[in-house]
This record gives sequence, structure tokens and C-alpha cells, in this order.
Amino acid sequence: MTDDGAAGGVSDESMPGMLRWQARHRPDAVAVVCGDQRRTYAELDARSERIAAGLLGRGLAGGDRVAVLLANRVEYLEIYQAAARSGLTLVPVNPALTGPEIEYILADSGATLLIAEAALAAGLATGLPVITVGGPDDEFEKLITSAGLASGPDPGPETVFFQGYTSGTTGRPKGCVQTLGAFVSHHRRSFAQYRHDDRDIMLMPGPMFHEAPALFSLAQLFFGGTVLLMPRFDAEAAVTAIEQQRATMIGFAVPTMLDRMIAVAPGRDTGSLRSIIVAGAPLHPDTLAGALRAFPSAELNEFYGGTEIGLVTSIGHRAQRQYGSSVGTPLPGMDVLLLDDDDQPVPAGEIGQVYVTPVMMAGYHGRPEATAAATRTVDGVAWLTLGDLGRLDEHGHLHLVDRKSHMIITGGENVYPAEVEAVLIEHPGVADVAVIGLPDPAWGEAVTAVVVPAGDPPGLEELRTFARTRLAGYKIPRRLEVVPAIPRTASGKIIKHVLKTSLSS
Repeated sequence: MTDDGAAGGVSDESMPGMLRWQARHRPDAVAVVCGDQRRTYAELDARSERIAAGLLGRGLAGGDRVAVLLANRVEYLEIYQAAARSGLTLVPVNPALTGPEIEYILADSGATLLIAEAALAAGLATGLPVITVGGPDDEFEKLITSAGLASGPDPGPETVFFQGYTSGTTGRPKGCVQTLGAFVSHHRRSFAQYRHDDRDIMLMPGPMFHEAPALFSLAQLFFGGTVLLMPRFDAEAAVTAIEQQRATMIGFAVPTMLDRMIAVAPGRDTGSLRSIIVAGAPLHPDTLAGALRAFPSAELNEFYGGTEIGLVTSIGHRAQRQYGSSVGTPLPGMDVLLLDDDDQPVPAGEIGQVYVTPVMMAGYHGRPEATAAATRTVDGVAWLTLGDLGRLDEHGHLHLVDRKSHMIITGGENVYPAEVEAVLIEHPGVADVAVIGLPDPAWGEAVTAVVVPAGDPPGLEELRTFARTRLAGYKIPRRLEVVPAIPRTASGKIIKHVLKTSLSS
């Protein structure tokens, strides 16, 4: 592509090549704003190059895992860009996790270095060297100022770039491995669907340890726009940023965020918005209607995807309201296939397990059996499933009817019941337990503990206190139901759909 070509006129469409192009042609354009932090494209390019050189200068080599334990801040996107030009693999870690949860991910990932805010790293028993970010002894800033410039060719598209952790059906997190080429393919699909360009100002309320906020933020930088990265989500601050900064896009929001923004949007000037991208949980009809009223200038774009598969389908709800519960049609280059229990394709209108191709992830780190279980080869083509059930209508629109196994999505966060059950069953007042998600107007689903007591039933706050040292806050039950028995199959498996039906009625 020549300098007068499409997508910003970029001749080198690798991630570092695109950033260098923006820095060369638009050095003073604002790339990232987060609170009182700000970086131009020239600054982002120069700092990410020095971060790459500094990390490699510490003895790290391409393919080494670098864990990142940070809240949202400008340095997060600098680290992503540094990894893209150094060949290092990032392992983003959720700061809301407890110490043991973080330590498990660090050990499982094979990380050789941790970049973290000092307060978040304090007390972790990992043995890893730590580079602290922020605070009076900012080691990360010292790394940048003392580093030279990176040298050598950029890593190729097959380089492992990202290892994000997503919980499996056993409750143990799995590392989902992604290449640089997979990220760039996502950027192109996002551009084709949502038309990022250098005039866009994208408000990003989502956390950078999640793949979707990172993907959309990096896509915005890929095509030269500005990312307004929120240090943490706050609905009032988000709407104020739209008003004052004239944001044109909300890059990624879960429905819970949208609900809270809708509540504070009346009377505010949000006319600059042209697009809102939403996913991560089922979109309730009230949220859909409320968003279309509160943000009348914006198209509400819902997509289906995941850490393993990236962006697969999308629908603009203002333009396509006639398709009801649809999460859209496949994006160019993507395909969806529904298979029955015998791995045979199901006809339109019937329910099957959702498989997609091409497969974005390179596999689950150290878990070849999990990778094999999630993939199928049909007519020589590799397909991958997240375990979702759905149907395709006569127009090719995908409608989801259930989610992977019994996973709970609360406030956009994934919670696997087995992990919570394993903690609660150790409480002396619990003889048996099942954890399910029940509908909740604020959170989408509320994590609910269904308990058979051993003697006097424990109270909700007692269970929450018991779980708090071992589980992240979003995994701790918000509701408690006490029952005489939990329905199980002959092999002892909990019949959760029966349990949910009885407690939802």
C-alpha cells in the first residue's frame, strides 16, 4: 500500500509500522489521554521503543512472558506497543483478583517479569522480578529514561503477542495465546465494520487487562485516532467526557456500563457520538431501547466474540431493529457454523453449538487437550467453539440461546460456578452448594449461592466474608438461597437448569 492508500495511507501495516507512520506524519496528534496523562503519537512511538529496548536490555528475549498488573493508565498502551516491537508476550492480569488467584496465573503463564503498580504487587509470593509503575520510586520511568533505542527487524505476524486468561469449565483459568497477526486481522475487521479513522475520539471505559478493550484501543491507534482511556469506569465521568472531549465512539462497553450511562445522559450533549460498541453480556431489551433514546446520534453496535475468537458477528441495532435478539451476521472473512451433538451441521432455525472460523487463538497455553476439545475440523477447515448454543435465522443472523456451560456473566465479568463452589463448600455451615446466575437488573446476572446447610444456615454476609480472601469481588455471591436438597443426576452432576427454573419462578 502506498502513502496515499487507504486506512491512513500506511505502507507497513504491522502494529509497530503503523505507529511509526502515525508518528512520522502526525507527530503532534493526540494518541492517548487517561486522566491527566497525555501522549502524542510521537511520544507514544518514542516511549514504546525505549520500553522495548529497556526490557530486552534486562536480558529478556522474544517469546518471554511479561505479566502486567495495572489499572488503566497510559503506560498500559505503551507496554502493548513495546511488546509488538520486541517480540515479548504480554500476560495481562486482572487487578481485582486476590493474591492466590494472581499467583496462579503468574505461575501457569511462565512469566519471567512482572510490571505492576507497587500496591498491587505488594504481598505477592511469586519470586518474579518486579518493575513498579507510578509512585515515588517509579522504576518503569527509570527504565525508559535509561534505555537506548530498539534495533533489529520487527517481529513477524506469527509472533506470540498476548496470553490472556479466561476461566475454563473446571474453574481454573486458561491462558489464551494470540499472535501479532491475529491482532492485526482484528484491527482490519474492526475498521471494516466501525470505520475508525484519525478524526475519531474513542472513549474507552473498559479495563485494559480484558482483550476486547485492548483490541479496540489498539485498533483506534492503528488508524490514527485518539483513545480517551478512563482510569476506572464512572458513568457521570463518561458522559462528561463525551460532552467536553466530543467523543465520537464508545469503544467497548458492557450492558451494565450502558445502563448507568443511560441514567445520567438525559439533558446532556452527546451529539458527537456516532457509534457505541457493546458486548460481554446479553443486551436486555430495556437497555437497547434506553440507549437508542439516550444517545440518538449513535448507532448501537452489538457484537459476538471472545478472547479465543475475536470479533465474529456484529449488528447495528438502530438500523436493523427488525432482527430482534440477533447478535448480527458474520463480518467479512468470518464464518459461523452450528453443529449438533454428533458434529453434524444443523439447518437454519434449529439450535446447535456455535463454531467460528478462522480461529483467532493459537491455542490454550500448556493445555493441548482443552484446545482439541474446543476445535473441530469440517471439510478440511478448522472451527472453534466457546460452548455457546445458538441458531441462525433465514437472513443469516445469529441468535444466542444459551452461553458456555453454566457460566455467569455479571457486570460484564465471567464467573465460573465451579470455582466459587470449591470455596463455599469449605465453609463449616455448608453441606452442599451450587452456584448459579439469576437475573439482576443492575448486573445482568447475580452470582447466587444455593446452599444445603449443615446445621444452622449461614447468612449471606457470613458467606461473603468467608469467600472474600480467596475470590475476586465480582465472584462473591450477591444472593443466597437455602434449599433442602440440590437436584443432581445419577452421576452426581448438578442439574442447574432445573435449579435456575425453580428459583426464577
